[in-house]
Amino acid sequence: MLKAVGEREILWLQRFGEKRYLREPFYMEFYDDQKVDPRVQIHHLLDYLKAASHLVPKVEQLNVPTIRHPDLSPSNIFISDSGDITGIIDWQHATILPIFLQAKIPKHFQNYGDDDSENFRRPELPEDFVNMTSSDKTVEMERYQRRQVHYFYLGYTNDLNKAHFHAMAKYSLVLRSQLYDTTGRPWEGNNTSLQAQLIKTMEQ
Repeated sequence: MLKAVGEREILWLQRFGEKRYLREPFYMEFYDDQKVDPRVQIHHLLDYLKAASHLVPKVEQLNVPTIRHPDLSPSNIFISDSGDITGIIDWQHATILPIFLQAKIPKHFQNYGDDDSENFRRPELPEDFVNMTSSDKTVEMERYQRRQVHYFYLGYTNDLNKAHFHAMAKYSLVLRSQLYDTTGRPWEGNNTSLQAQLIKTMEQ
């Protein structure tokens, strides 16, 4: 399955890939505003195929097929006036994959890059919060809320979905999942993301 994702993208690029301008204007300067060659992405995909079989965990419980909603964003979760979840919509892209690829914090709930969140510390406002300026209070409150969402997602996952929490907490699966996700994205002229993800994975 891991190899099929890379093979699919290679076949598409070989048949239909043409030099093109990068879709994201933000990165155009990085490529000197020139058209980008898909052969470079094919090269990175071939490197991915060399690594693919090594991404499969040896711990069998991490390979259990698991269904997961692909976009647990607030707009897809219906909540009643009493605070109960009454429905979840937008299941059309749901997949069944090994749990080592599914076990992650949804992007709308994660606060990676924050030391407190990554170390599962209980969120707290700074001791001098009351004396801060209005703009500083706003910044601190936003940081506090992001930490809360991350913290409570992990906490409730630990209580209610042990297999998911165990897969996230005990094993370093984030890099494997990120590499798989990056490999499977349709090429839009970006030859850097997959290369960077391969380098991060090899370093670990």
